[in-house]
Amino acid sequence: MGEAIPEDFESWSECDQKLTDEQIKAILNMTYLCLLWIKKQKVNLTTEIEEAFLYGAMCAFMACKSSEKLPVSWIFGVGSMVDRLNVWKEEGKLTEGA
Repeated sequence: MGEAIPEDFESWSECDQKLTDEQIKAILNMTYLCLLWIKKQKVNLTTEIEEAFLYGAMCAFMACKSSEKLPVSWIFGVGSMVDRLNVWKEEGKLTEGA
């Protein structure tokens, strides 16, 4: 047996359909929900862990040819995502999720 390599998955890593607005909202909200669950479990949510987590979620956008819909805050945001969610809540931006 050999070692798994990127080429084993490359041909099947994209779909031809872009994400709908409803799918994008669900991915965003599930990502934030999971981050908050992780934080609530008192896991040491380091910058590296948070970045890896967000990168995993970004893969859904890239696989469905919707990278232009990626939240700018995931790429260029300053500070932790959980802290930014708290600020957004204080600003009234989370009335219906993300």
